[in-house]
Amino acid sequence: MRALEKRLDEKIKDYARPQQQARLKGHNLAELTLLVHGGFNIFAYNTPGGPQTARGYASCVHAFCRQHPSRDVFGRVWFFHSVDPASEINGMLGNPPDAGRIRFLAQIWPVLRVDERSVGDAAVFRT
Repeated sequence: MRALEKRLDEKIKDYARPQQQARLKGHNLAELTLLVHGGFNIFAYNTPGGPQTARGYASCVHAFCRQHPSRDVFGRVWFFHSVDPASEINGMLGNPPDAGRIRFLAQIWPVLRVDERSVGDAAVFRT
């Protein structure tokens, strides 16, 4: 989570710079949205303390954004976590082809809201 928070802090600070704000205003954007991507690396690089769930990541990022002094630079922040199943391995092990498929989408700023269309293992974390 510290690595994710560090990267988010850098991104928020970058877009909060006056030069960036002036450049963005020139594009007449209605809203600036940040999309945070998850994937296999979330599982591969978890700390030894145990795996974090997609819902756990979304909650942590929401808490981080809530306390950040420049949090309003992005009108919305979304977290998308996607893992495709290993269909060949599933077949060899006798599992259904889609076992392990995850499509998890949550709006994490300004409100924490998990999209009801989330599927797979992460779907159990719906709010």
